[in-house]
Amino acid sequence: MQKTDSQLISDYLKGEDSAFTCLLERHLKPTYNFIYRLVGNQEETKDITQETFVKVWQNLKKYRPNREGQESGGFSAGQIIAKDEKSVTIKMQDGSSKIVFYSESTKIQKTADGTGADLAIDQEVTASGAANSDGSLTAQTIQVRPDVQIPNPNN
Repeated sequence: MQKTDSQLISDYLKGEDSAFTCLLERHLKPTYNFIYRLVGNQEETKDITQETFVKVWQNLKKYRPNREGQESGGFSAGQIIAKDEKSVTIKMQDGSSKIVFYSESTKIQKTADGTGADLAIDQEVTASGAANSDGSLTAQTIQVRPDVQIPNPNN
């Protein structure tokens, strides 16, 4: 089973440097895509993304899980592979999947506000909300993302 972000942070704080690498690999593309949608410029997006992860690294020692030991929030990004009236299953970048629950109060975002009917299989989405103890997520927002590819720096 894949470690949660909270577990990886704990491992990193205990001296396991590879745990931060795992966090970086897990969140780099969704973070880049989110920032690119805001600024629309690849060079500026690269700079902001790098600054974001430097700040995360600098502030990891301040991280505190909530009292149950679970993360107080969650962030998941990937492709919708299944959907019903109250949840979507997202295929994550690493090949794992996560169930994301939504309700009438969940804000579904795209270029304009949307509804649950706007969620479709094979769509790229970013979900944020409360992490559940079973590894699922109860969404506060789900953002429908356009196809944004991270440029390969080796090209």
